Amino acid sequence: MRISFILLFTILVQAAANGLAQKVHLNQTKLTYEQLFDKIEAQTGIATLLSNRELDLQEQIVIEGQDFELKELLDVVTGNTELTYELVDNYLIIRPLTAQEKTNIKNAQQPEEKKITVKGSVVDSKGEALVGVNVIVKETRRGSISDVDGNYIVTVDSDATLLFSFIGMKDQEVSVQGRTVIDVIMQDDVEALSDVVVTGYYERDKSTFTGAAETFSGAELRTISTSNVIQSIGILDPSVVVMDNNIMGSNPNHIPEIIIRGTTSLNASNEAGINSPLIVLDGVETTINALYDMDIFEIELVTILKDVSATALYGEQASNGVILITRKKTSQKEVRASYNFSGTADFADLSQYSLMNASQKLELERLAGLYDSPNGALDIEYNEKLAKVNSGIDTDWIAKPLRNAFSQMHTFNVTGRGSGMSYGINGRYGHTNGVMKDDFRKNMSLGFYFSYNHKQKLIATFRADYDQLNTQASKYGSFNDYTRANPYDAPYDEDGELVKELSYGLNNPLYEASLSSFGKSKTKVLTTSLNLRWNIKPGFYITSNGYVSSNDVRADSFLSPNSNTFIAVTDPAKKGSYSLNATDDYNFYLKAALNYNKNLDGEGSMLSFNLGGETRKNNTDPYGFIAQGFFNDMSTDMSFATQFPEGAKPSGQPLESSSIGIFSAVNLTYRNRYFMEGSYRISGSSKFGTNKRYAPFWSIGAGWNLHKESFLDFEWIDILRLRGSYGHTGSINFSPYQAITTYRYSSELSSMYGYGASPITMGNEDLTWETTKSTNLGLTSTFLNNRLNLNVDVYKKVTIDMIVPISMPPSTGVDVVNNNVGEQENEGFEVALSYMLINKKDINWRLGANASRNKTTLIDIGNTLRKQNEVNASNMISTSPLTMFVEGESPTMLYAVPSAGIDPATGREIFIKKDGSYTYQYDPKDKVAINDRNPKLRGALSSYLTYKKFTLGINMTYSLGGYIYNSTRASKIEQINPMFNADSRAFTDRWKEPGDVVDYITIVANEDGIVNNYHSSRFVEKENYLNASSISLNYEFDRAFANKIGFRRLSAGMFINNAFQLSTVAQERGLRYPFARGFGFTLSSTF
Repeated sequence: MRISFILLFTILVQAAANGLAQKVHLNQTKLTYEQLFDKIEAQTGIATLLSNRELDLQEQIVIEGQDFELKELLDVVTGNTELTYELVDNYLIIRPLTAQEKTNIKNAQQPEEKKITVKGSVVDSKGEALVGVNVIVKETRRGSISDVDGNYIVTVDSDATLLFSFIGMKDQEVSVQGRTVIDVIMQDDVEALSDVVVTGYYERDKSTFTGAAETFSGAELRTISTSNVIQSIGILDPSVVVMDNNIMGSNPNHIPEIIIRGTTSLNASNEAGINSPLIVLDGVETTINALYDMDIFEIELVTILKDVSATALYGEQASNGVILITRKKTSQKEVRASYNFSGTADFADLSQYSLMNASQKLELERLAGLYDSPNGALDIEYNEKLAKVNSGIDTDWIAKPLRNAFSQMHTFNVTGRGSGMSYGINGRYGHTNGVMKDDFRKNMSLGFYFSYNHKQKLIATFRADYDQLNTQASKYGSFNDYTRANPYDAPYDEDGELVKELSYGLNNPLYEASLSSFGKSKTKVLTTSLNLRWNIKPGFYITSNGYVSSNDVRADSFLSPNSNTFIAVTDPAKKGSYSLNATDDYNFYLKAALNYNKNLDGEGSMLSFNLGGETRKNNTDPYGFIAQGFFNDMSTDMSFATQFPEGAKPSGQPLESSSIGIFSAVNLTYRNRYFMEGSYRISGSSKFGTNKRYAPFWSIGAGWNLHKESFLDFEWIDILRLRGSYGHTGSINFSPYQAITTYRYSSELSSMYGYGASPITMGNEDLTWETTKSTNLGLTSTFLNNRLNLNVDVYKKVTIDMIVPISMPPSTGVDVVNNNVGEQENEGFEVALSYMLINKKDINWRLGANASRNKTTLIDIGNTLRKQNEVNASNMISTSPLTMFVEGESPTMLYAVPSAGIDPATGREIFIKKDGSYTYQYDPKDKVAINDRNPKLRGALSSYLTYKKFTLGINMTYSLGGYIYNSTRASKIEQINPMFNADSRAFTDRWKEPGDVVDYITIVANEDGIVNNYHSSRFVEKENYLNASSISLNYEFDRAFANKIGFRRLSAGMFINNAFQLSTVAQERGLRYPFARGFGFTLSSTF
């Protein structure tokens, strides 16, 4: 009997031990006691017996870790409580400790006086309380959670260590060291923040967001450029294309055009910015100009919204994508100050210019027959020029208007916080000089914000910003004027005075630069905004934001009466001109939204709902005039004008528009594995007629976190997410009053019955909203413990009811009327790949590459654009072919007459007609599609190497498979006017005698000086290039050293912009304004 009892006892003890050794897996760190015991029973089959009087089953606990033995897990759960557990007959019994057990535990533990209660508060960098922060005791893995006011309390050993963690924040580890009050400020984690998508209407966890969006930190932007936000965005995201402009080059006052995922609107009238994305700065809509001048050191985050699921709530503003800019806020309790400096030295890049020297140019003129005359009358002129050449005159004209330019930017920021309030003051001064003499771009700004947090219930933030921009164009005019000047002409006469006119009647551009002519502008922008948040209860809150902005823009230009422009004008009252164009712009915006978030089961199932509305109003008042009659070069003020030009008068037309929108969005997530969301918006705009004033926009999306599935539970897979979306967005890219007929009263139409009126716009009551139907499929993946990242998106956009201005007959009294014409399709893909090649304590090396491809096809263009094609095809003034709109083709397709090359016998070009026959006669009706300007692939390559305190960054952009029309070969080598200078190949590579096999026709004299530009397929070339966009080296000074010299943080760096470009095409770059290479230095400090 005794043996049997011992045997039975041994079996029971062994069974209990085996039961407590079973494995339990937890997929969440925060859960209630009831949820914990349910998981134990589900995974082990062991039920739990206890009384709710002994334990609050709804109390939340925090457990760090995922895989436990049951005994280990129960020790963590009951640690620091007066409860214990035992396993009896497959039941887990939770019971209070007996008095003897309490005594035994007390004797086994350290002395009780070492146990202390620690409490405190947890706030974010803005001073706002954080609800739900995990506060873990590192030694026991037990802890608590901060409450709705951000407060926490925990009992620990006096020498314990606390771990604070929260989504989107950096983990913090704090040693208790006997302290009983520990307040913690959680800092934003850039990598974690990239997992939170901010759309401007709501925030979503990226793991359950179905849209295509990318978020970049300010630090990432600054690794590429410390002065050009647009350049940084274009390199970081393959979907963002910063359009090259070979005409304006590096002109500091030229704003580059941005396109996200191709164009959605037909630009039949070459209107600037028609396909640009919406740009929002801290909830305030702003312009591409403001983005261009923005202080990059002030930026915390940039979010790019690309597909319909991410942008649908923006409705009619979203078809071209959205760029959201978030600026830095207060980061510390005490007052902090920072100062940043960036200086750049720019040098003109003339490596692609190879002009004829003086002797080559004169010989080309002789071969062109410019000095042929029956009686030799032109021999004297030729001999005079030859004497100049022999005397050594060989003027380097293209160096005359250039300089080595230095630009600088200074920024400062002061922030502080206390008693629920936070504030900040920031300022900026930038002075950019271009490589053309006398031009500049100066921008100054001053901003202030104040935020108040009332017991975490009401949070109000007020912000005011003032920006001023002053620009001045170079007095030296167009760089093209210097490339045409003949090198045997000297700019000065024998007395050192500037000559007014060069050979063949060409104006001396240096003489024009010596006059008092100018072109300048001033822009002043004042913006005030207010953001409110009312936390009604956890997960349920109301947000509201509004802003008012006023923009004053004024552009003045003066042309001296001494200018060669007026050389043929004899009436002094018509010499000299002054033009003024100004715009006063006022904007009002207000939005309010109700937001609800509900955790459905504690296992990652979540419901989010947003409902709101917004309204905006815009008043624009443009005005201007042209005056003439200035009697001397120094009278540059408009008051010196004597009259308006004949038939001219001051102009102005106030414009007013308003719009409203009602929107809603819902997101449903099931156990963090499957998720779907939808959004719906109804927009109304006064820009449309009564028949089409309102339009709906919507999106649906779904996704699947494959890495959460057991069949893909591999250590090397961190994230594997599929997502997709479909929906409709829109675009309004025209000014007010285009849908209704409007008239202007005119004193010129007065009679005894009053004033008459003439039409300004011809109404179209059926003008409807331009709509883009978008589909997106995406893959987000991370492998090898975040060392390898791969993101892929494919998309298709179809734009219907495209709005195009149609030319009208003069008899109607208006120039154009807007109409819905045609359909266009965009499709493409984006790939972004990065790999951490080396990841060690003192050295890190990450390589990155991205690529994108976009193809645009015109589906339907209507009859009106076919007429435009006829005009564009026959144009022989433009050196490059004008855009043609052909169904089934891309709007970027190049059209030219096919060429069979140069006839060796005659030196003339042989053209191929549409019927296949050959001819010497150029006929624009024979133009056919040759190749597309849009590249097959474009993107960027990057390398970031960090060694201790040094970081070396290299960023390059590339383009493959695109075609260009080489206007240098067309207009500077072949179709030249021999009176003016041109590319040296015009002299060396032309046909000269029968039998020559060359690329260019014989020289043709043109007595009237007018060159007809024919568009031949010979000048269509494939362009592949690699551009070293930026190379930078930065050093972060040791904190101890920085503190020693009075700084909290100090870093310095140097960089090179556009170091080199490798291209398969040889052409002049920067026709009106040259490109430049920049070398710079940066300094960033915090006090």
